[in-house]
Amino acid sequence: MCGLRNSAILFLLVLFHMNLYGDTQLIGEEKKYVFLEQAVLERVRSTLLEITNTLEARVGSLEEDNKRIVSELNSLKNVNPIKPAPEAVIGCPLSDNCAVFGLECPRIFMDPATLFTRFLSRDKLTMSNRQVDNTYEGQTRGDLNRVYEGVQGSIGITNRQKMYFETDIYYRIEKDLSATNLVFEVAFATEKAIAKSHYVGRQNEAWSINAHNSFNQGVTLFFKSNGGSIGHSEILSDATSGTERYLKLGFFINRVDRTIAVFDINMNRKIYTFTNVDGSQELWPVFGVYQATKTFVRFRLNTASDITSVPCGLF
Repeated sequence: MCGLRNSAILFLLVLFHMNLYGDTQLIGEEKKYVFLEQAVLERVRSTLLEITNTLEARVGSLEEDNKRIVSELNSLKNVNPIKPAPEAVIGCPLSDNCAVFGLECPRIFMDPATLFTRFLSRDKLTMSNRQVDNTYEGQTRGDLNRVYEGVQGSIGITNRQKMYFETDIYYRIEKDLSATNLVFEVAFATEKAIAKSHYVGRQNEAWSINAHNSFNQGVTLFFKSNGGSIGHSEILSDATSGTERYLKLGFFINRVDRTIAVFDINMNRKIYTFTNVDGSQELWPVFGVYQATKTFVRFRLNTASDITSVPCGLF
């Protein structure tokens, strides 16, 4: 009996020792993890404080910016609207490659008051050397000393302008041309030059693009400068009966640079550029058609919205 009691006491002592030792180990492990957590928190505390301070500063800055923007928007309500800058292109169709500032495509008409021995359509945009439907009667100038066989444009071109327009030209030869028979002319000339002759190709103060028979070469387009000096020429067609030709010519008059460039619109090419164009006086566009007994010639003037595309890439 005494031995059994001693054994029980010994067993209880062993259990107590095991529980005490195990609890001590658990408490030690928990303390170790708590220490590690405190160490990590100490390491990141300063970084967290810095981030917090930075965010608070940015929020404050954004609030100040927002107040400033609201104040500026409110002040704009009381400011007069800004006037638009001068247009880069006036009246011309927009083009991505058009970098000619101040280019104009104004509405130009053929002036009936200047028409001489020729025929003009009712819209004042088409002229021919024969009377056709929907035309005015041929009109004679009041000043009989002015004998230009055609018509002037309705506006002169000043020495500060940059202007573009086009013409559709059609001619049909009904009788063989001889010698140097004229067919048509587009020119830019002073009033003085226009008053002197039936065409201005040989006049001073005139720059002429004219087509006439050139002996064995046929109808040839000539570019004549200020007194008849030929700068360029190219053959258009035969000069024999039955021949017909259609042209679409573009004209870029740059009085600032003192140049006049001429384009073949159908072929998308520049034909020729007049240089050193006198800038002292207004130049008037003039249109002449000739040889009514041998040819039928028709001019159509295209300006402003009539123009579908300006060949700025060729300028």
